[in-house]
Amino acid sequence: MKELIIGVDIGGTKVSAGILNDTGEILMVKMVPTMANQPKKVVLEQIFKVINDLIEEHKSPSNNIKGIGVCCPGPLNPKTGQIFNPPNLPTLWNINLKDTISQNYNLPVLVENDANAAGLAEIMIGAAKGFNNILYVTVSTGIGTGIIINKKIYHGKNGFAGEGGHMSVNIHDKVNCSCKAAGCLESIASGTAIARQAAELIRLNKVKDSLLNQFKDNPDNITTKDIAEFAFKNDKLSIDLIEESAFNIGAWLGGMINMLDPDMIVIGGGVASIGNIFFDKLKQTALRFTYNMNAKDTPILPAVLQSNVGIYGAASLFL
Repeated sequence: MKELIIGVDIGGTKVSAGILNDTGEILMVKMVPTMANQPKKVVLEQIFKVINDLIEEHKSPSNNIKGIGVCCPGPLNPKTGQIFNPPNLPTLWNINLKDTISQNYNLPVLVENDANAAGLAEIMIGAAKGFNNILYVTVSTGIGTGIIINKKIYHGKNGFAGEGGHMSVNIHDKVNCSCKAAGCLESIASGTAIARQAAELIRLNKVKDSLLNQFKDNPDNITTKDIAEFAFKNDKLSIDLIEESAFNIGAWLGGMINMLDPDMIVIGGGVASIGNIFFDKLKQTALRFTYNMNAKDTPILPAVLQSNVGIYGAASLFL
């Protein structure tokens, strides 16, 4: 009998789900819009739809679905499956997602923070396969982290460990995140922060000699993807913005190396996919801001599970 696992990735814009075999191979993927601003019942129906489709497609006496792994933005308690107040899922606040899904399918359900799950997937079948202790960092719309020790997610006493993106790195910065911490890493170095900083420069008319000037009439429409494309065309100001993000994350990583001394650091997310412009500055800075004499031997590598990483991460809870 084939052992199968369903992995569900609940995001602010879409719900992706896949069914995997016990070696971590995705056999099928289904995707629907989350409809995150609709009532709770609508959002749950979207989640149930992708799970139902996968179960129906693989209904067979020779298949046994071992369980359903679910990952979504925190804060949440993975021990109980309770979601609290993730900004991108307002109608799912304060529900027990584990019990809700389990009761609907009579299958074991595990729920995990998306960054933690992605880190587990990278150590199980991704860039850190063969290692035991890693720090996973996703740099995208926000910044999330996962700490994996002895191939297990470190949750802390209350299940909230690993919120590294919400550590204050510049307490004098006036930008506040939804976490309420002044100058947290996410507020100054995420993809959202890079785009916001570019828009501010455009409004201040400081981009006349830059490709960023293309957005002079609508600065708020610029995205980090636009900035990355300009950087690939050697636009100095765009490169500076990406390197500033990499510097801030690298300085923070130096402290993380001091604290955790991991086997490896894996960086995922859309900003990390920019490549050498981002990684070269990040690596140089991390070494500058750590006193760990062996830090140069700690690999800092891009994630290899960029596509469907949430599905892999959710399923990894059962692997």
